Amino acid sequence: MSNRFAVSFPCLLLACALAQASSSPAEPPVAAPMDTVTRDAAILRDAALPPGVRVHAQASATPALVEAITRADAALFGAVFDRCDATTVRALVTDDFEFHHDRGGLVAASGERFADVIRQQCERRRRGDEPASRRELVPGTLAVYPVGDTGAIETGVHRFYERDAKGGETLVGAARFLHVWRNDHGTWRVARVASYDHYGVDAPANASGDRAVDARAALDAVVPPLLADKHVPSASIAVIEHGRVAVVAAYGEQAPGEPATTKTLYNIASLSKPLSAELALRLVAAGRITLDEPMANAWTDPDIAGDARRLQLTPRLALSHRTGLPNWRRETGGKLAFLRAPGVAFGYSGEGYEYLARFIEEKLDTPFERLAERTVLEPLGLHDTAYTRRPWFDGRIARPADANGKALEPAFAEHALASDLVYSTPSDYATFIVAVMRGDGVTPELATERAHVQANRLHELCPTPAPDCPDDAGFGLGWEVYRYGDARVLMHTGMDEGVFTLAYFSPDRGSGLVLFSNGANGPQLVLPLLDRLGRDRDFVATLRRQAP
Repeated sequence: MSNRFAVSFPCLLLACALAQASSSPAEPPVAAPMDTVTRDAAILRDAALPPGVRVHAQASATPALVEAITRADAALFGAVFDRCDATTVRALVTDDFEFHHDRGGLVAASGERFADVIRQQCERRRRGDEPASRRELVPGTLAVYPVGDTGAIETGVHRFYERDAKGGETLVGAARFLHVWRNDHGTWRVARVASYDHYGVDAPANASGDRAVDARAALDAVVPPLLADKHVPSASIAVIEHGRVAVVAAYGEQAPGEPATTKTLYNIASLSKPLSAELALRLVAAGRITLDEPMANAWTDPDIAGDARRLQLTPRLALSHRTGLPNWRRETGGKLAFLRAPGVAFGYSGEGYEYLARFIEEKLDTPFERLAERTVLEPLGLHDTAYTRRPWFDGRIARPADANGKALEPAFAEHALASDLVYSTPSDYATFIVAVMRGDGVTPELATERAHVQANRLHELCPTPAPDCPDDAGFGLGWEVYRYGDARVLMHTGMDEGVFTLAYFSPDRGSGLVLFSNGANGPQLVLPLLDRLGRDRDFVATLRRQAP
């Protein structure tokens, strides 16, 4: 294949990505001060904007409307939670106010009834029957939309903390909300509240035996500040629990001024390889190719036509990075050449995957991309995943960014590559992982081979035994493999210019995670995120020992 990539990801272990991401530290951003706007109502004039809040507004929402609703929100929730002030609450809701809660039903059907609810809550807190609590708006989630000239809709995500007698706080839950506001002679009052999608943090122990906080609440708590701190524009994440996709969430901006959503498309970089490996394994299961047949029977790259070692190249060696070929041929003067004999040692190679793709195309007389669509993407319903650019990419691309957060131009494959530049969403990729967990489309023997260490790297990872070392580590067929007792964890990462991606799963525990980011500092999100989720701690400890 041609030498077309400015940045590749030859380092399999996370240490490489972390080292690259930390090599160019960026200066922290300086927040611009917000102008003071005079308020008609003293309550709103005195309400401070929540620290770190960023607001996404519809184009027709004026800055004045956005700021007015943001301050009204802060005033209302400050009165409910911080000051326990039922009088102020009553002044900020309409007479016909309604509060709908997905767990509690219709909490209040009038402004006076809601004020009574708050008075009773305050009394319970004064008696010590109920702990004090605090509401926190999740930065980057607040959106404001105008309704005519005198109304507005506000949406967002907030989380809740309980306070103990010593002033400590515990995160106890989070939820989405929708508020309908009316401008009542210059004072914004809320008329309708819908509080929904509540999730708590008292999650039961997961399949790995870890007692962990609820995944969604953990993501809401840790990801937005991480993005700001590490200068990463956005992250889109899927969490797998008990063998199913449990949570999908997106944070930040896919491009300047464009909020990321769960439908944002990311260049997944080297996470393309496990998808292509799955195609190869499914073709093996169907009897169309075999793992150990010489690829020279159908394809030989002209650059190595005179080298007898080409006869030793097999799909198994390509999938486990033991071809002896370089990562990219630019490393051998622009001409493909062997760095070592095939099968002798591990050597990460994108060229090996492209060689396999060309072999499959030649043997089956079908374009690689079409085979991938028919064999993997379409059967699994991966409608937001493609090897080459499509019309439905428009308006959905996560623009890569450098270490300072500066937007870069996205890269696309001119023709399908087995090793890089697939675009996808975490939801699609997690769906793919769940199918791999179940062994869909392959025989039980192939599923075992996939998760079996073919190229051992344990000594490289752990020269001497240590508590944070796995029992085995290396490369399987398409995935890095770590073993902890009877539990296996499979992982792969991807890194192109301004892009970082990671996916891992345990077929034995039913757990996993997909992280797509469009920032060069994306690797720095990994350990804080996994620590907060609290799952698969043995695997996380192994990643930590690799961090610089």
